[in-house]
Amino acid sequence: MNSGKSMIVFLILSVFLVTICLNPVTARSSSDDHNQAVINLVIVLDRTGSLQHSDPNRLSQEAAKLIIDLMVQKGSKIGLVQYTDKVTDRLDITDLNGQGEKNKLKYYLDGLGMPKGQSTDISSGLKEGVLMLSGLKTLENPVIILLTDGKNDFDGSDRTPDISRRDLEQALETARNKEIPVYAIGLNADGSVDQDMLSYIAEKTGGKSYIVDKADDLPNVISNVYTDALGGKLLSLEPDRTAWSENFDTYSFDVTNSSVAEADLVIRSDQDVQVKLIKPDGREAFWDDNRYIASPSRNYMSYKILNPEQGQWRFLVKGTQTNEAKISLLYNYDLGISLDKLSPSSSTGEEIIVKAHFWRQGRVIEDKNLYKDLSAVAVVENESGDISKKVPLTAGETDYQGKIKFEKPGNYQVYVQAEGKALSRKSEPQTIQITGNHGLAETSFKNLFPWSPLWILSGIVAVAALVLICLKGVPEFIEATKPKLLFGKISLRVINTETGREEMRQSKLLAPYGTSVTISKLTENSTGPFDKIVISRNRQGVCLSYCEGGSGEAAVSVNGEKVAPSQTVQLPNGCSLRVVSAVHSLKVEGRFIAF
Repeated sequence: MNSGKSMIVFLILSVFLVTICLNPVTARSSSDDHNQAVINLVIVLDRTGSLQHSDPNRLSQEAAKLIIDLMVQKGSKIGLVQYTDKVTDRLDITDLNGQGEKNKLKYYLDGLGMPKGQSTDISSGLKEGVLMLSGLKTLENPVIILLTDGKNDFDGSDRTPDISRRDLEQALETARNKEIPVYAIGLNADGSVDQDMLSYIAEKTGGKSYIVDKADDLPNVISNVYTDALGGKLLSLEPDRTAWSENFDTYSFDVTNSSVAEADLVIRSDQDVQVKLIKPDGREAFWDDNRYIASPSRNYMSYKILNPEQGQWRFLVKGTQTNEAKISLLYNYDLGISLDKLSPSSSTGEEIIVKAHFWRQGRVIEDKNLYKDLSAVAVVENESGDISKKVPLTAGETDYQGKIKFEKPGNYQVYVQAEGKALSRKSEPQTIQITGNHGLAETSFKNLFPWSPLWILSGIVAVAALVLICLKGVPEFIEATKPKLLFGKISLRVINTETGREEMRQSKLLAPYGTSVTISKLTENSTGPFDKIVISRNRQGVCLSYCEGGSGEAAVSVNGEKVAPSQTVQLPNGCSLRVVSAVHSLKVEGRFIAF
């Protein structure tokens, strides 16, 4: 290590990878890693002499070991390629079956020593790594991590730039077709890394490129590479750091919901340190290579906590001088959100209930803290793209709920999007056809009465019978209903009760064929209690009903007589109406005149 690192020992809690287990709290996985993401990884290591200048502290080997520590204990696969201008060594892809396998790989990396190769050809190592992964029967999150200074040098090699370019393009084409992203990490201690080449390799395969100038940058880069490869998203936090007795520094972090599956912490140090882990219940957790796993390395210590309880944890460190701590949260890569099945058709103005829930492996998550930590909206978009709106949903114990309403006919797509500081999930869209009210009525009418010849004949017979039965009473019926076919006219004044000013005055003709109308429509006021006061026509004449049962939002009277909530009264010709809203500082005064 250089002099700066030997003089200053610091702690970086750079990786706190928290993976939300999508099973309900009551349903724990039987796997040692609680169904976390497995990965098929090949590490491609540059072993040429130029790294003695661009990577004097062997960061490439430290990076490889950090990646191994982050991987889940069982189920992942890993291989290793070393190259100069050709492949110098390789470890075939093998299964990880526990911490012992990880330690063997790390000991192997520690024993590599300094690189000594003369010529360099990145394409040779990358081509071998792609072949190793593409040869697997089943690929689960395949990833290649290339650790290099990004400088080709063909002096003394039988390789040529043309051959190198050809092999590189073939390797990148195969990686792109097999959906194998390459994450290129440039080791740049001497400032000579070929950033353009690394960017090109990453962009062609859907990966990313990073430049590491010093050891301090390494943990954050590795954690970003690992989480990005699994489709996760990191959230950097400022941990609570306090002094503790016995010269321990304490770093506190919160597990905010009960679906957390794993936490990984890293200490960088070149000397012995003492650590303690305090659980939310105040008891100390002991490293047991089962649930609490400590993994040593030359320049750091890695700590893994499986399935931590909800609450505040404390990580106590002694034996290192530190002035900085970094904690990052990673939410589970395979968290999904689903929108409950909607009706394929509806009509304008009709409210549709929307429900959505999180799931994992086909099972609904029942964790109110998870729903509370994220906000969700129902997104409504029409086919032409000129209508797009977001309707907020309410978080419940086990789902999100809300209502949407369509104002115009057409075909729409509806989906739910949940968003948090470190997580974003979107449901599959559903298509719904919206018709006008008349269209819906026509459709329903046709569905009820399919016009087959038998139905037509039956209808004619039924109508004829009805006419014969009712013919005698028709004149009396027409005569009795004549004066009640017309609504009449209503005149209204809307007054601000705080200022006493009249805000609006208008008269409305009430259509003889309408069934009902609300005060809010008559006053052009669409909010408040006015949309609960309905004027309608029945067999007795015109009546007013106040259907806001028990709310107390408005005082309603007809000819000075109070109309109670849920009460219906007849409107005599020339009667006066009065509605006072205490909530909205408005009152409506009016008079009904029958024709």
